[in-house]
Amino acid sequence: MNPKLIKDITTRVEQVKREKADEVVLSAYLDAISEVYETDRSTVESIARDVMSEKGASSSALDWTKIRNIVWVVALVLVMLSVIWLLYSSTQAFQSSEQNSSSKDNQRTIKYAKEALSSLNIVKISIAEHFQTMGSMPSSFAEIGIKESHFIATQYIDRLSISDEGMVIVSLSELIGKQRYLKLKPVLRIADDQIEWDCRSNLALAVLDELDQCTPDLQDRPK
Repeated sequence: MNPKLIKDITTRVEQVKREKADEVVLSAYLDAISEVYETDRSTVESIARDVMSEKGASSSALDWTKIRNIVWVVALVLVMLSVIWLLYSSTQAFQSSEQNSSSKDNQRTIKYAKEALSSLNIVKISIAEHFQTMGSMPSSFAEIGIKESHFIATQYIDRLSISDEGMVIVSLSELIGKQRYLKLKPVLRIADDQIEWDCRSNLALAVLDELDQCTPDLQDRPK
């Protein structure tokens, strides 16, 4: 068959296929083409089928390409979500571990600080007895006739001293915290001549919250 004829029929079939999907209209065009070009209907249909099958195959290949691209995108998104989730989980686990560690450190410090305070009871009794006997507060261990070392009966206290007006200054050991201290000041209750103790410290606020006897030292705010 004439190549030009094949080309013309192919072009026309493609045009009709783009414009109309109705098989009746397409069939009418095929009849018209066969009459114009004096070609039998079967030959025109054969050419038309070839054109339509090529377009269908191309469309099918295009669809598979789209599907494949979508699958790749979905897979990539899932991988990224998995990585984000793993990073988030790791961060949460690390933060939880740090919080647990911090909580354990605080609990240990609270326990040690309570034991240190408890060991100071004998010092407070000695100072109160001195006041009841002498009518004034001692300003040193020498005034109450006892050596400082006699009162350090715990590993949580490094040094003890008594300053003016009977204030007991306690340097805590590093088991409790570096450069941490307690200051216990005797306060006389006028009503009954009894002594109360005002405890100030630079221990962390989280620790002091658990020590009912002590409050933050305003001159040395804890960090």
